[in-house]
Amino acid sequence: MNLESDSTGDAQAGSHGGCHYIEGLLAVRPRDIDIAVESLGMEGLDSGDVTDDVLGEYLGDAQVQDERGEPPIRVLSVPENPHRTAARLVHRKDPIPASPIHGVGYESHGKYMSGEGPHRVKTELGAPPKGELAGWIAVVDSGLVEEESRPEWMRQPFVRDLSPDPENVRGEGASHGTFVTSLIRMAAPEYGVAFAAAPPDLVGKLSTETPGEVADPPTTELDVLGAISRLVAALGSEPSTVKALNLSLGAAQCGANDSFLLTLRSAIDLWRSHFGQNAPIFAAGGNSDNPYPVFPAALDCVRGVGAGVDEEVTQRVWDDNGDPVAARHRFWIDDVAPGLGLHGAGGLAESDVVEWSGSSFASAVATALNVKSAAFVVHDGIVYWQDRPVSYDRVVGLHH
Repeated sequence: MNLESDSTGDAQAGSHGGCHYIEGLLAVRPRDIDIAVESLGMEGLDSGDVTDDVLGEYLGDAQVQDERGEPPIRVLSVPENPHRTAARLVHRKDPIPASPIHGVGYESHGKYMSGEGPHRVKTELGAPPKGELAGWIAVVDSGLVEEESRPEWMRQPFVRDLSPDPENVRGEGASHGTFVTSLIRMAAPEYGVAFAAAPPDLVGKLSTETPGEVADPPTTELDVLGAISRLVAALGSEPSTVKALNLSLGAAQCGANDSFLLTLRSAIDLWRSHFGQNAPIFAAGGNSDNPYPVFPAALDCVRGVGAGVDEEVTQRVWDDNGDPVAARHRFWIDDVAPGLGLHGAGGLAESDVVEWSGSSFASAVATALNVKSAAFVVHDGIVYWQDRPVSYDRVVGLHH
């Protein structure tokens, strides 16, 4: 998510193969840690178990364990490119699943993933009706701005911010997490939003194998794991009140050895182990016009969402020039929801409104409408979330 997106929506496509990862760190399953170290040592590669330090940094106070009492993943420090190290382990006679710890973008609207950027509009958002909350929709995203810069209906008690720090929005940018949260609150005002930030990598923790600038820094799988851990810690004692999880983030698979995506899968498994099928997971299906599946949307247990053209059985993506085009068939898309020209809170002030398009926002709409059991149709096995009932009239693409 680009915190400084300009109002023109200028965009370039991030090429497939631009695999962003944390240099020197490799994820393995907890039960494989000892044999992985031994195997690498036999090849002259000294590796060390740095799980406690790494998870302590990213998970903070929300330490979690799996059903065996182990951390969700174990982390090895490795002396070379983690893709090469993973290949050494997964190509053994007895393969050891291993995966670099990747960067996953916000299915953003700049050079990392093509799309249409936000621009400010002079309009007002209709305040959703107040009332007692029927439950919580969880959101992992880039961050929320401070309460004073949000509409009143996006503050406590309607929104619980479980993030360590608020996002800082600069210049003419727009807050991705604030915008997503406003869409959910407007589309499903009966429900509050429990928010946990997985902030962008603004301090250069990620490396890349692809030359060129990455204007929209992705977050990391560890940040997503940490955010879901905080949600589990805060909501795990009241699972019946948790209705869904929205992940307006994702990245294309990059490399033959990345199919495990261990850290991201562990984060998803952690959520499902606590909230099960009663709180489905929705994720952005992608904005780029290429055939590569986007994760976590492409995982079997996650519902991938495409940005739909209002009242048409069409999905919208953006080409290398940032121009909107009709999407080709994408097998990982399960839901389509309105995702074009949506209006929501921008985050510069309480009255700040931006218009934005993309699968990030279609995912938020689909999550909200699913939770409130809004009207939908099914076409060729894909759920198309319709534009009613909703609680407001001024959002382009979501009319009564």
